[in-house]
Amino acid sequence: MEVITVHRITGPHLLLRTPGAAIWLSDTTDAELEHIISRIQQFLDILDWSAEVIVTPNDMGCSVAFSAPVDQLYVACSVLEWAVTTEELSESILKEILSEEEENDSLRALYQSCVVNHIPCTVDEDGFFVGYGRYAQEYSLAQLPNVMELAPIAKIPVVGITGTNGKTTTTRMLASIAKYAGFAVGMTSSDGVVIEGELVVEGDWTGAGAARKVLRDSKVDFAILETARGGLMRRGMVIQDVDIVGITNVSPDHFGSWGINSLRELQRAKLSIVHSLRQDGVLVLNQNDDELIQLYQEEFAPHCAVELCFFSLEKKDNSFAYCDQGSLYVDDQELCLLTDIPLTIGGHAGYNTENALLASVLAYLQGISLDDIRYGLCSLHANPTDSKGRSNLFSYNNSQVIVDFAHNQAGIRATVQMVQSMSPKRSFMILGQAGDRDEVLLQGMAKEAAKLQCEKYFIKYILKHNEDRSAKETASLLHRYLCAEGVKQETIQLCHNELEAAKEALALLHEGDVLLLLSHTHYEEVLGLLREEQ
Repeated sequence: MEVITVHRITGPHLLLRTPGAAIWLSDTTDAELEHIISRIQQFLDILDWSAEVIVTPNDMGCSVAFSAPVDQLYVACSVLEWAVTTEELSESILKEILSEEEENDSLRALYQSCVVNHIPCTVDEDGFFVGYGRYAQEYSLAQLPNVMELAPIAKIPVVGITGTNGKTTTTRMLASIAKYAGFAVGMTSSDGVVIEGELVVEGDWTGAGAARKVLRDSKVDFAILETARGGLMRRGMVIQDVDIVGITNVSPDHFGSWGINSLRELQRAKLSIVHSLRQDGVLVLNQNDDELIQLYQEEFAPHCAVELCFFSLEKKDNSFAYCDQGSLYVDDQELCLLTDIPLTIGGHAGYNTENALLASVLAYLQGISLDDIRYGLCSLHANPTDSKGRSNLFSYNNSQVIVDFAHNQAGIRATVQMVQSMSPKRSFMILGQAGDRDEVLLQGMAKEAAKLQCEKYFIKYILKHNEDRSAKETASLLHRYLCAEGVKQETIQLCHNELEAAKEALALLHEGDVLLLLSHTHYEEVLGLLREEQ
């Protein structure tokens, strides 16, 4: 038996609907699992916690989880860590585990009252907040109010966004729309936490901590919570009264964590965001993702009292937003031409058309007018200021350079299709991958890249996440898989880093060419090269 990881669950999660703790295990026998469950139950009886021990199989083994009082989540984690050992439960061990966290009966009662009475709240070590954004009221954990003392709490719109590709772009689009509708927007994203257009915390903030920062900021009256797979699986969503949730798409990526080693398990993880919706909330899905829709209908819909809504690149039965004859429609009303939206790159970037459709639905269902949606979408340009790292379009030596963050098979497929639709005289491509991605993903990336039939491919070394495989080995595998797809060896060049690859590729560009530059490590330096030409 191997312990993979242990985590506090602070809100709605794939494994639990309420706060608790979970442990992920591999190579566990039935006897070991039975032993672990009995030891957990022994502790639950001592603590007088009424909780079911839930065992969930996954691709890499299983997880064991149980709900716990909101003031005792560290204790719950310690119980799990003890349960997988062979140590007897002595008085000293009991004392050590219970010392992880002091009981706070007032916190426990207030949290439960807020949940039962649908009063918006967030809680962590920093305090207890009632209400979100501009209506948030802060209380010390040592001086909590009685729920009967709370004044009626006004609500702000709260939207959740997840998926494999397109989360950040959709978040930016929705933020732009909400801004032009007059809202003070707070958002979490892979850029960081952004409040009213200002980056207040930089980095990949797409989890529970980021969500609390937005929901507790007194300036915010429209919250957008981009939430990645890691955020969903590490802590869960921090609240359970989100108005609307949108899922961009789900495709293979980031396998190997939290028991996720297949597309099916990743789909389950992404769909778990539905548990954060309020009872009459709305889930918005890509109508072309048949597998995801089927999984939702089979495993989630029977337990969720929410409305389902669809967007699609083409009009289908029940499409709420769709494209038809070069225009976008929302609720059967024409919104704008595809070519009016700069991030669609003249209508060539179908993936950003889908992102625009999803953002439009999320905004419209929050009561934002078509005029504001149109203006918000059309005011975002394909440049580093408005769309950092995503679909950045540059002119260089009378050619075009597209800088994008695509990093998996589906992302490369989408960007390759975009370049193909632009009908370049010659195409060039820079790609690479970190050493922690499995060979199936690398093969998929090479398969899609080969379809562009480039004049030359530049494979860059990525010098991070190389514990399992060196950067050189990963680049060599991509080289081999490109050749296996029919790419001639003389058209492939290995480069020591992204900047070297960019310099080599830019030197070859002539009028009518297009370079697809997938940037992951030297974005600012690459921008410097491109701006020299301008």
